[in-house]
Parts: sequence; C-alpha cells; structure tokens
Amino acid sequence: MEYYGLKWIGERLDEFLTRRRQLPQELSEKELEAFKAFQNALTETEIYSGNQRLKGPDREMEKSLSRMWGHVSILVRPYDDDLANRCESKGSYWADRTAWTLDDSVKFNILLCEMRESLHDFVKERTRRHASNRTKKVKPTSETP
Repeated sequence: MEYYGLKWIGERLDEFLTRRRQLPQELSEKELEAFKAFQNALTETEIYSGNQRLKGPDREMEKSLSRMWGHVSILVRPYDDDLANRCESKGSYWADRTAWTLDDSVKFNILLCEMRESLHDFVKERTRRHASNRTKKVKPTSETP
C-alpha cells in the first residue's frame, strides 16, 4: 500500500479515536448504540473510499457497507426520520453505486462530508435535549408543608 493511503487511513483512525474520547456521557443506551453504529459505518466507508482509490472496487465490502448503513437507518429512525432516510439512501448507494450519479448523492445529501456533519449534529442534538431535561425545574406544588 502506498504511503499516502496509509497516511490517510491513519488520519481517519486518529479522528475516530479523538471523537470517541469526546463522546458525551449523556446519551441513553439506545442513542449510544445508534451513535456507535453510525460512527462505525462512516469510518468503514471512509477507509473503503481511501482503499478504493488504490485498489479499485471491492463488491463484498460494498455489500457490507450497504448493510451497515441500513442498520444505522433503523437505529437512528426513532430520533431523526430525515437522517434515517439519508442513511437508508447511503445503503442503497452502496448496494448498487453504478445506479447513482454524483448529482444523486448531492440531491440526497449523502456525501461523506455531509454524513460526518450529520453525525456531529446527531450527538449535539441528543446532548442538548438531555441537558435541557436536566435543567428543567420542577414546578412547586400548591401544598404547604
């Protein structure tokens, strides 16, 4: 493998580990499961994309990516219907990427950079909601002690 391919993979791994350390503790178990699956699918897709530039297409890996994104879609759906639809579209892309054009990927908002941004937004929104729930004040009752 060429030096630049290894360097690219190393950079993606470093980004993954950095983000993993910053993982908010406020996520519920189900949200954390969705986050981890999303992060995994995104990282595997980025690694595959880098490898593909060096080695060419790998149909078995593309099938695996399609299944990963389909799984993410299911896990994310309770929290964000639009994002779940985009993950489903990403899975469809990998199931038969020859049927997709770059314009399709842009139209469906499934480019890797957009999906990475959506992952960050997913975590921010979930964390914001949990923080908001913690700061809600309990209304005092009319009863006196």
